[in-house]
Amino acid sequence: MPADTVEVVVKLTGLATVQAGMRRLRDAVTGPLEMAAGRMRGFALSIGSTLLAGLSVYRVGAELKRALNEMDRADEVAQKLGVAADQLTALNYAATLADSSAESLQNALKFLAKAAESNSDAFATLGVELRTADGRFRPQVELLHALADRFAAMPDGIEKTALALKLFGREGVSMIPMLNAGADGIRGMTEEARAFGLTVAPDAAAGASLLNDNVNRLRMAVQGLARTALTELLPVLLDLTDRFIEWIKQNDVVRRGPSCWPRRCVTSSSTSRPSSWPGASGGAHGWPIWMLSPKPSWPSVA
Repeated sequence: MPADTVEVVVKLTGLATVQAGMRRLRDAVTGPLEMAAGRMRGFALSIGSTLLAGLSVYRVGAELKRALNEMDRADEVAQKLGVAADQLTALNYAATLADSSAESLQNALKFLAKAAESNSDAFATLGVELRTADGRFRPQVELLHALADRFAAMPDGIEKTALALKLFGREGVSMIPMLNAGADGIRGMTEEARAFGLTVAPDAAAGASLLNDNVNRLRMAVQGLARTALTELLPVLLDLTDRFIEWIKQNDVVRRGPSCWPRRCVTSSSTSRPSSWPGASGGAHGWPIWMLSPKPSWPSVA
């Protein structure tokens, strides 16, 4: 074999050896890195799943609490207005669709009862009967439907606005879009509320009110326990804080600043510490032993 050929073979053999070594180095480095990256991805996914689960539980809890409060409020408002809870919550939905609000509707119904009691001439103007054949007031929802049919037949203008203000007070203007839908339109919206599960049956509203009361009782009971415990601890806490304040005053900690730590600001004066503190004796440079230890044990209070 010629000498130059031998030289080429040797060089190629050396190159192959270097390449093989590089491949082994690459495998040795990338293997653990990929494994670590996989573990990090798994850890991140685990943390993300835990956070999402926690947020989901929190969200569900918040929604349940909000629903409970709304059902409780529906029971209370229904009693005040003399309207069944399921009818009230259905009308709340209709008012919201008509660019009003549940609160505006409830204020409007409250004023409507007042207008009916005072026999407002607006009812006569619209030709709406206030009472039934036996002389009782018509139910609020029935009266609202009758008024809605009259408003739906009227053109928009000053007269309609004035009548709405007489019947529903300051919420009269916000009630006009809902009244313009007529009785059939209001019924359609309330039926949709029932289909969506947004109405609250009277029994459910009453139960929610009782449950919310119990939750409030438990919360206040926990507050009572905390106050009782704090009352028992107050003398101990007052004594401990008084001693810390006295120590700060005697060692002039505030003027010296944060650089004044026990090991730096030691003093030979016997007045540099309150002699009444447990463990005050035996410290170097007049400092209590508990202040000079690497992990100080705070002064115990008898």
